[in-house]
This record gives sequence, C-alpha cells and structure tokens, in this order.
Amino acid sequence: MPSRDTTLTDRLTQAFCDSGEKALEPLARELGFADQRKTAANISLLREVMGDDDLLVLIVLAALPAADPDAALNNLERLTATVPADLLIPVLREEASRGHLLTIL
Repeated sequence: MPSRDTTLTDRLTQAFCDSGEKALEPLARELGFADQRKTAANISLLREVMGDDDLLVLIVLAALPAADPDAALNNLERLTATVPADLLIPVLREEASRGHLLTIL
C-alpha cells in the first residue's frame, strides 16, 4: 500500500499544479467517490487547512471505507470551520483516531 499512497500523493500534488479542483474530479471518480465535484472541492479546502499533502492522502484513504465517503470528507471539511487546525491535525495524524473520526462523520 505505501506505493499506492505515494502515487496518490503525487497525483494529488500534480492535480493542484495543473488545474486544481477540476483535475481532482477524475481522481475522485477513480477512487469511488459518488460526487466527484463536491469531493474535489472538499479535498481542495482540506488541503488549505492541512497544508500537508501526505496527511491529506491518508485522510482521503481513511474516508473510503466509511459508510458514506463523500459525507465523511464533507463533514470533516465542515469540522475545520469549528475546530482549530492546531487541535484537529494531531488527531488526524494518528491512524486510529483518523479512522474513528471519519467513520463517525
């Protein structure tokens, strides 16, 4: 799985260098998100808050097994408006905490 993570990190980074959200839509489709436009927007907004593409990849991958991956990312993005990044990011860096949070969101 590390190679998939590395590839996804590279692809996310390249998408932002190319054309931002529009370039993320095919990647969101490939990963299995139902609403690719909204997912691309959420990834873009989360990237601004997280400032760490490697962490963002882990977040995206952790959202996939959720009952509703689209809602998990959307609700996480909403959570960033109420919880300061310096409190949220450490939680998201821990694999178990990240998985639990995205499951309940």
